[in-house]
Amino acid sequence: MEIVNNEKMAEEKNNQVRFIEGRKIAPIFILGGLFIRFLLMPLSTHNDLLSSIRRQSLFIFNHFFNVGKFSEVILIPYLWLIKPLISKLPDALQLSNIQQSSVSFAELQNFLLSANALNYLFLFKAPYLIFDLLFLVVIFKYFSQNRKTRNYAIAFWAFNPLILYSVYLWGRYEIIPISLLALSFLLASRKQPVLTILIAGLAVATRVSFILFLPLLIIYFSKNYKDYIINSLFAVLPLAIISRFISLGGASSIVSSASSADFGQFFLSMKIGNDFSLASIFVLAYPVLLYIYYRLKREANFNQLLKFLFLASVAYFLFGYFNPHYLVWMTPMLIFILPERPKFFWYFILLVIFYLLFIESFWGTAVSWQLFIPANQSFFLSVGGIYQQPPILSFGLPSARILVRSLFDLSLIFIAYKIYFNFDEKKSE
Repeated sequence: MEIVNNEKMAEEKNNQVRFIEGRKIAPIFILGGLFIRFLLMPLSTHNDLLSSIRRQSLFIFNHFFNVGKFSEVILIPYLWLIKPLISKLPDALQLSNIQQSSVSFAELQNFLLSANALNYLFLFKAPYLIFDLLFLVVIFKYFSQNRKTRNYAIAFWAFNPLILYSVYLWGRYEIIPISLLALSFLLASRKQPVLTILIAGLAVATRVSFILFLPLLIIYFSKNYKDYIINSLFAVLPLAIISRFISLGGASSIVSSASSADFGQFFLSMKIGNDFSLASIFVLAYPVLLYIYYRLKREANFNQLLKFLFLASVAYFLFGYFNPHYLVWMTPMLIFILPERPKFFWYFILLVIFYLLFIESFWGTAVSWQLFIPANQSFFLSVGGIYQQPPILSFGLPSARILVRSLFDLSLIFIAYKIYFNFDEKKSE
């Protein structure tokens, strides 16, 4: 009986291997992922998306430039091209008030009452899909030698809950910097230092917080002091040029607008000590991480670089403040790591579950059910969240929040441990 069971298990495993290695499975994954994306594009959003669109539209329709983010600047030509399709947008967003740069939740609700609201949402998210497909091209290029790992990577791209949540549910531009960062990693794997660092610098110009990845890339490619200086100059060049261009337009430069928000509130939020002796845990931990990587540099390969890039993101999420759509920042590292170790997908799923539980405990249904209000306002505004249920209420929201945050941190530490000690050779399980 035991022999028969073992034979059945072996046969099932072989069937799974044949399934994931099949030529036809990749197109199925891609079509499935695109179907979900097309479904979410018009039926969900956050008012952050409309705030970005408002700033861009003020320039398109009113010639008033107040765009301080490169991610918004690069989408202005797209809005200009589709201007005939969004001719009624000034009324829907009330663009007559040029001093208003953001859209409140109440204004989002009013926007959704317009006849073309769902069509507009689809059009607003369409450029994100282009960068998402760039991400897919990177996957094909990197995993070109192994169909099995490539299919795992495509499945991870197609059904990645972090991409679907941040980009298509929330409507944020995170796919732009993470696709650029993934492209820079592909170039790094091919030993192209200048292009790697320039593209990574472009990702930083799009999302300034990604500057935490630049020092590791600079260390990876630098052999002497001259290399460190040259690579550092290449790293800051895109940010400096783009920031200058934006400031010439009359808006706040990327650097000045990010200096207080991203680095003050986000990177320095978790502290130890009190009053006079307060210190940021991230500022203490990050240099240690860089030093360890620098000391290991002689034996470092591309996989080692990926591990430390992932550890840098883990340090941020453990010790910094983040918004609900930020966890997708881990995707460029995970897309190169998880397909080589398929069992790690289960750790990732556990991480996402605890993450979703935590962000709803902190921000409420505004970051979950209410994102679907374009589909049905009255229904999704009335849906109660997990933490509004009687058992949770009796337990207490503060206690529940501490519990799920602790579980999220624990899952972060666990997956970081597994990746650091079990991801060296390129070998699929």
